[in-house]
Amino acid sequence: MTAAREASPSRRIADILSAEIRDERIAPATLLPTVRELSIRFGDKGATIRRALELLRGDGYVGPGPAGRMRASRYNMPWLYVSCNRIASATAPLSDPAATIGPMIDETANAPLVLSEYDHEPESYYLMLTDAAMVAVEDEFEACGRYGNGYGWEGVARSAVRSHAPEVADHLTYGSEAGMFVARSHDLDALRRLAALLSRAFHNRTQLAELIRSGDPDDID
Repeated sequence: MTAAREASPSRRIADILSAEIRDERIAPATLLPTVRELSIRFGDKGATIRRALELLRGDGYVGPGPAGRMRASRYNMPWLYVSCNRIASATAPLSDPAATIGPMIDETANAPLVLSEYDHEPESYYLMLTDAAMVAVEDEFEACGRYGNGYGWEGVARSAVRSHAPEVADHLTYGSEAGMFVARSHDLDALRRLAALLSRAFHNRTQLAELIRSGDPDDID
């Protein structure tokens, strides 16, 4: 008898997400993360993630949302999908923990930053801030003559670590893009320390401005 063929990466991802929809770890009617966020979580290319989302939609677990995003089925059952236009606002922020999936850690402690573990690499963690959240304080960067994008937040992170937690500097790496700040580590406590520093800065504009100004310009831009 021929052995069953191993599931493709896109099917594996679709199966994980569909299980989370059924179990309501992805709340009903909420937006799924962006392709880029799912790529970070699963360690796969955007094309694989998009194929997984197509499989989910074909199975009835998600339906169309705003700006090309997908939204979880209202009742978390494929045959009971209700159009997103009839069930919820299309403006759920990415900073809402219910709108971001994954094995998150300290889900609300450091909002709007997300601290989570990579699915494809156990005991490897990442801290993420998306552009949807960054826009709330973008003007603070502009007032300092800087860009409030992912690279700008990476500069703030480096400045915060130099000033307040130099002991964790060697435990952190960064993988930011223009639209997303990402810090990585195998040391969960180091990322928690950074998350606390950045969350305080996000919610305290005076602290944020100090970190922007005290940072190395090469780090900020």
